[in-house]
Order: sequence, then structure tokens, then C-alpha cells
Amino acid sequence: MKPFPEVFIELKATTYLPGEVGVFAARPIEKGEVILKESAGVIQSDFLLSPDVFSKQSPDIQARIRSFCVERPEGFYVADGMDFNDLPTSWYCNHSCEGNMGFTGDGDFVALRNIGKGEELAYDYGLVESGNFYLECKCGGAHCRKIIRGTDHRDPEFKKKYAEYFYPDLR
Repeated sequence: MKPFPEVFIELKATTYLPGEVGVFAARPIEKGEVILKESAGVIQSDFLLSPDVFSKQSPDIQARIRSFCVERPEGFYVADGMDFNDLPTSWYCNHSCEGNMGFTGDGDFVALRNIGKGEELAYDYGLVESGNFYLECKCGGAHCRKIIRGTDHRDPEFKKKYAEYFYPDLR
């Protein structure tokens, strides 16, 4: 039998949104260490759901697509055969304006700083989202932007701080 890989993460109640789930470090993680492979995952290999097709989905499915799928101006990237009952762990990573993760050039999650065991893993959704994306932030950080938009990656200050950690297609 092949040995089990080292455990990096675990799911627990999030500190950002009462009643929701988040991803936490199961061990200390060093700055620059790849934490989760293929991050948002669907951008690299799957299809784009056009606004027209999106509008024909039930309100329940639309809400899940908005919550879990990456938005671009031309629509949402949705995995082929998407099943909202079987989501990858990385899709439970929450937003924080002071996130501790960013993206590698391959789209994997990488630690922006040393992360302690038990710390919630979060990233700034501005590193991956574009288009009409809009989120009222509840991260509570000292540098909280209050509103996260699909245009944040264009802001000169945001770009200066995070350009090397943007999702590959936004770089």
C-alpha cells in the first residue's frame, strides 16, 4: 500500500462567516509552500457558462455558481459535470482582504507568509475574480476593503502588492 500524503489542511467552522465552513492549516506551513493544487481548478481545463445559459438555471443553482465558480466578464467557469454535492476542498477557502494565500504561475495555492497550525487559510478573491463579481466583505481585517469587485486586480496599489500572486490568467 502506498503511504498517505502528509495532511496540510482540515475543514472546520470558519472564523469569517458564522455557520459556514473554512479550510485550516493542520500543520505549520512555510512561506512559498504550495498548499493546494489546482486552486479554483476549473479555469484551466473546463468550460465557460455564458450569461444566457446562467440566466436559465434555477435560483438555487445560480446562487451556488455565484458562490463557488470563478467569474469572468464573459461568464462563469464551471467544471464539466459539476456536482455541488462533491466540491474540492479548495472551494471552501474563504475570502480575506489580508489573506495568507495567493496563486503560483500554475494556479496552485501558495503561502504568502508563514502560517501557523490551526490558522484559517484564506485568500483575497480579488486575486482571481473579474467581471461583474461583487462581494460585501465580512473579513473584519484592519485593511478590509468592505466591497470586493471583479475589477480589484486593476487597482494600481492592489496590483503592486499582489501582482505575482494573481491567478495566472489575470497576470
